[in-house]
Amino acid sequence: MSTKSTRFTVGVDIEDIKLSITLDYVGSRGIIDETYVLHEHANNELFFMRRGGMLLECAGERVSLREGEFYIISAGLPHRVVSCEQDVERFHFGFELITGENVEYRFDKPHIVPDESERAGFVSLVDEIEGFSGASIDLFGLYRLKASLGILMSRLLERQESIRAAYPGDRLGSMEQYRRITACRMIEQFFADNYQSGATICSLAESIGYSRSQTQRILRENYDMSFSEKMREMRMRTAARMLSQEDIGISDIAERCGYSSRQSFETAFSGYYGMTPAKFRERISSERS
Repeated sequence: MSTKSTRFTVGVDIEDIKLSITLDYVGSRGIIDETYVLHEHANNELFFMRRGGMLLECAGERVSLREGEFYIISAGLPHRVVSCEQDVERFHFGFELITGENVEYRFDKPHIVPDESERAGFVSLVDEIEGFSGASIDLFGLYRLKASLGILMSRLLERQESIRAAYPGDRLGSMEQYRRITACRMIEQFFADNYQSGATICSLAESIGYSRSQTQRILRENYDMSFSEKMREMRMRTAARMLSQEDIGISDIAERCGYSSRQSFETAFSGYYGMTPAKFRERISSERS
């Protein structure tokens, strides 16, 4: 198993918590010989067990890590791998955490075991982060990377007692607000990218790093819509924009908006706008003349 080395820096601010994360390296790999020797790093290190398990020794204490679990090793703490299963794969990256205020933090709960309902979302976030390469990342990719890092780290950091103590009450709630705003931006982009396809609530949930039930709740609380209603809205808005362009036929618009036939598109459009696509186009033309 090889490691993908990015060696580039990404700053991520989580609302007024002002946490800045600097990536040093990122990748999934098996355990190499050097990690069995006691060593330390200048930056913090995040482990996520993709597959298998291992026994880790950190600052003299041993902890067993299983598939789907996280562990944060603070900067300067001596650690090593004691033993591991034969078929093991871990995701990890180094990071520096800087608070915007004079706050002393520590990772008092470094071993993080997500609930079963959370695991799919965490795996999706890890996949998103690991999928980027520092040599080829574009502006949109950088936005996606920052969004995924922000959601992942805010979830992990709010479980630390020192962070919760430093940012009590509504201040800590800003982390949840940050995740909600970021998730909504990712949702909008998802529908913009997938309105032509047979996307599902499950594929959306994987894209934003939440469970299916959490994604349904986000849609309902922020848009007052279900997944199918939000998809329909995106398709209808896109169709209306296309109908204002005279050179695009209605059958072509139906296909571009993800409908299997012109008839099914016209039925959906009439139900949404109260008129047929042809009538809608006529109205647009008359308003322009």
